[in-house]
Parts: sequence; structure tokens; C-alpha cells
Amino acid sequence: NDLSNYENERLSLVIEEIPNDLVGVKNLAELLNNYVLNPDETFSFMEVIKEKIGSANSEALNFIASVLYSAVLETEYEILEHHQQSLLPTYIDPGREAQVSLENNEDLKFRNNSGHVGLIKLSIKNNKIKVEIYSEGKNKNVKVTIEQEYVKKRTITRYSKDLPAGQYKLIQSGEDGL
Repeated sequence: NDLSNYENERLSLVIEEIPNDLVGVKNLAELLNNYVLNPDETFSFMEVIKEKIGSANSEALNFIASVLYSAVLETEYEILEHHQQSLLPTYIDPGREAQVSLENNEDLKFRNNSGHVGLIKLSIKNNKIKVEIYSEGKNKNVKVTIEQEYVKKRTITRYSKDLPAGQYKLIQSGEDGL
């Protein structure tokens, strides 16, 4: 199958270091490599990989979904479903992370509304993953801006009949967040 016709324009490029604790990244990258996305077609990450997850752990699924989401942000594709991770990962900039899960029915879905056939390419070299999205043509240039808002930690007080008056028990210490 000759896919070179679809590689006229590179719409996006993302390269990230692969964290050491991930299992199954290579297998997931091979499953998604050379994925052809036709005009008006919807891509569902979980539909594409669910039958062939194999030994991939949830961290690997979230990592691949995050680098793919980061690449899709740089295209004119429409994001239909996206979930943020509850803890910010160290492997990608905040706002570019994605979480997927079969158990929690969380998916990464997007639609190719560019009018051109798209080609998703993933490759691994020197412990880095490269995600590229190509197309036969390009309608617009896309610029991604992510604004970060810092949130101060807060204290939640719960009263309990199990503690004497005036005493307290710290259950969890808060952290500042994004």
C-alpha cells in the first residue's frame, strides 16, 4: 500500500522521551503507525488499539494518547473527546496530556475535518517517540497556545465525632497545582 501520496504536507511533529516505567509503547506505536484518516472520519484511540493492547500498561496508553493528542492539537482536526490526567505527567507539557481507559470509558477521539486524507506516523528511535501527521494538502496554519493558571492549595475541614474537641488529624497534605 503506497502511502507516499498522503505525505505532501507535514501538519505536525511531536518528539518526546519515553519514560522508563512504560510497558508496551513499541507495540502501541506499531499499531498506530501509518494510520490513514479519511476526510470526515472519526478516529477513536480505544477502538483502534482495544483488541491489541497486549501487555501495555495504563501509563503507556496515556503516554501514547498524550503524544498523539499533542500532535493533533497542531492540526485543524476537531477534538471530539479528551480527558486530562489527574496528576500532571513529567513527560509532556501541561495541557497536552491525555488519559484513556477502557474501564472508565475514557477515549481520545478526533475528526479529520480538513477535507484531505491524513496519515498518522509513529516511530521510535534512541528511546524517543516521534509522532507526525501528514496530509495531501493543508488548508490553514494552526498555532497552539496553552494558558496555565496556578491554583493555591486549600484546606478542607471535616468534623468527626471520633476526635476529642480541639484535636485534628491531617489526612492528606495539599499541593499547589495547575
